[in-house]
Amino acid sequence: MVYIYSWMNHYLKMIQSKVNYSFITLFLLAWSGVIFARSGLYDSGIFKFIIKFPLSFPNSLINVKFISAPYHPLICPKTGRLDYSCLLSEDKENGWKMHDGFMIELLQLIWNIIYDFNSIKQVEAPINKQAYDLYNFNLTNFLLRAH
Repeated sequence: MVYIYSWMNHYLKMIQSKVNYSFITLFLLAWSGVIFARSGLYDSGIFKFIIKFPLSFPNSLINVKFISAPYHPLICPKTGRLDYSCLLSEDKENGWKMHDGFMIELLQLIWNIIYDFNSIKQVEAPINKQAYDLYNFNLTNFLLRAH
């Protein structure tokens, strides 16, 4: 029962927000979406993704997987999994905690990884180190791989 209440609470908050996303389809345990990139490093890209809620939700991180994965420091090139854990702020005493606005923040984060690379420069251990190094030290080669 707690699971359903928590999920519905996040769903209602997302609907009430003005999150900048392209398209989201909602099911109880999995949401699918697509981002149509219209500018930036991934201009003209179309990126499909799935958000899966674990059975332990809201006590564990939600799985985000790109079906059509961009070449990106936070996306595993083999599985398409988005590792956003490095961008979450963590309470030093209690660890990571789900909060009411988390789904809105997660959708905005997914959008931001396509359009805004500023936060990625601070990542210590990216899941795709090659993409991270190319972006930071050889942007020309990164752009060739990204398109």
